[in-house]
Amino acid sequence: IAVRSKSEVIIADLLYAKGIDFQYEQALHAADGTTRYPDFTITDDASGTTYYWEHLGMLHLASYKRRWEAKQNWYRANGILPHDEGGGPSGTLVTTQDIEGSISSADIEALVDELLG
Repeated sequence: IAVRSKSEVIIADLLYAKGIDFQYEQALHAADGTTRYPDFTITDDASGTTYYWEHLGMLHLASYKRRWEAKQNWYRANGILPHDEGGGPSGTLVTTQDIEGSISSADIEALVDELLG
C-alpha cells in the first residue's frame, strides 16, 4: 500500500504487523453529501466500532492547522468523536501527530494495543 508520509508508513506497518485490517484514505461520506478521506479506517468487528485515524504531520503550519480544525469540526458534526471523549455514535476519531518532526513508534504501538489489543 502506498501512503503519503514516513509517519503513515510507520502506522501502516504496525497495523499490518499486528494483523489489523485497515483501509487507507477510504472515502467517508456524510449525510449532507460532503466527503472526507481519513488516513486510516479500521473496523473492529468484535466491538462494532469504526475508528477513523488521522495522523497530523504538520500542525506547526498555520494553514495545515486551520484545515485540520475544519476537518475535526466536520467529524464532530457527523457523530465521530475523539477517542479521549469515548467516541461517538458514528465512530471514533483517533489522532496522532509528529512532534518536532518525529513520531514515536512505541507510542503508536501502545495506542494500537489500547484500541484494538
